[in-house]
Amino acid sequence: MKTPTLAFMLVLATASAGHAAARTCVDLFKSRASLDRAFENIGPLRGHESKLEDWNDTRGFSRMLVEAEKMGQVRSVFDKKLDTRIYYTSTALPDSSGRVPMIDPEAKAVVVFFHGSGTAQSGGINFAHNMNKLANLGYAGLSFDMPFHSEGPTKDQFNDADYFMNWVHQVVSIARESGKPVYLVGHSFGPDVIAEYLYRFPFDVQGAALLSPASFNKTLQDWYNRKTSRMSFGGDVAQSTLGGEWAGRVSQGFIWSRSGGHGDPTLINPDLKVEILTGDREEYVPAPTGGKRGTPIGRNTYDMERALRPLFSGAHIVIEPGIGHYLFDHTDRNGANVVARTIYQLIGFDGTTEAQTVRAIAAKNSERPYSAQLEQMLGSDRLFKSWLISTNQLQLAVALTRTSNNQQADKLIQAYKAAYKARVQQVRY
Repeated sequence: MKTPTLAFMLVLATASAGHAAARTCVDLFKSRASLDRAFENIGPLRGHESKLEDWNDTRGFSRMLVEAEKMGQVRSVFDKKLDTRIYYTSTALPDSSGRVPMIDPEAKAVVVFFHGSGTAQSGGINFAHNMNKLANLGYAGLSFDMPFHSEGPTKDQFNDADYFMNWVHQVVSIARESGKPVYLVGHSFGPDVIAEYLYRFPFDVQGAALLSPASFNKTLQDWYNRKTSRMSFGGDVAQSTLGGEWAGRVSQGFIWSRSGGHGDPTLINPDLKVEILTGDREEYVPAPTGGKRGTPIGRNTYDMERALRPLFSGAHIVIEPGIGHYLFDHTDRNGANVVARTIYQLIGFDGTTEAQTVRAIAAKNSERPYSAQLEQMLGSDRLFKSWLISTNQLQLAVALTRTSNNQQADKLIQAYKAAYKARVQQVRY
């Protein structure tokens, strides 16, 4: 388990010089509501994550611990304008307003993830693992809930392809406004949306990875209706009729798959990099069936590269042997995760340097002044915030970030590490 970023929390009985020692959260804020508002101003730690639990409550602490392990450096906020939940890697230092920017100004690039459709679990949170992996390599990650999935919008306008794609353009603009190179990555229905985006906005981003593209032509749609829809290859995952039906409706207005190559974005923009990955046991592609639950028993008999090449003539297409639609946990013959390998190829990262790069980024972050580390955690660490509330150390933590008192900040960080370790042992053992 990765220890949550520690930036500031520990119990110091007295405040640093120049700060009153006896004041508590009650002194600082007139009510719990005002305290909550203060935390909102410190960082956008709301969202998919549950309410802030009591550090001293065993069940509450355990819930936050599990959540922290699942989310890692990923945080979320509900965007009222876009009417959806946005997920982002919270690695940046807070800005002048005290909020952690969605896109780290020091990130090398931004990768925007597009989830699939049709299951109750489909949502932007699905890519938390990939986003954390990229964050450890110095890249920013962004994802979101698409319409009729999780906390995505449910207005009738989203059945119109033009309306939906303009909405997607607004989401991608969050990444583009950072000035960083932007790459799009999607799985299943996600590639369909990305392909339409590239067709309409071929110069918006630097590249895209389409993972397990499905049902984009009549042959594949017919196969889905006759075979795939009757398979149970995804285990006992509950289906989402609402999300699946919406995907079917809106994609009827997509142009890219019916263009016959006219408007190929890789020809219009020769600098656009497109990686396509699919397996040769893909359940959404014709193949001999007869396995348990109606699944394929042999390699696909339909040439996916031949179907995709006219639409993306400049794409690098890989048909990975031995894998099907859910390819996230699969490795190639060299032991490399096929999804990570594809994303690395897209963004131009040398996967052989992964361990070295992770260590270098971690070392760089650890070299930040302790007051800066404290500030970053104050803007993103929910466990830390809970601890601060329980020990009345909020005033001290905020004061240390404002005065850049690195010596006291270091004491606070070390105190939290000890308190966190002891609390985990107490709960788990």
